Amino acid sequence: MPRNSTMFDYADDTLKSAFEGIDLSSVRSLTLSANSYSFDACQWVAENILSKAPRLIKLDFSDIFTTRLRNTLPASLNVMMKAVMNYPI
Repeated sequence: MPRNSTMFDYADDTLKSAFEGIDLSSVRSLTLSANSYSFDACQWVAENILSKAPRLIKLDFSDIFTTRLRNTLPASLNVMMKAVMNYPI
């Protein structure tokens, strides 16, 4: 995912287009950092990207909650971690 400091408040076309055309079955590394993700965006990424990337071995979540309320972080992180909990990361 390009590092462009985008605020993803929803699973909008901008977020979806960032992953368009990627063969997720062969993705081994994914960097989401330098963008900020809401719970809705995290849920979309978990359901539509992470859960469809079974070969994933490296995942970078650094700085993905910049400017988000602290009380929203556990649910957002939880939904994403559940999507990859059986991967050899």
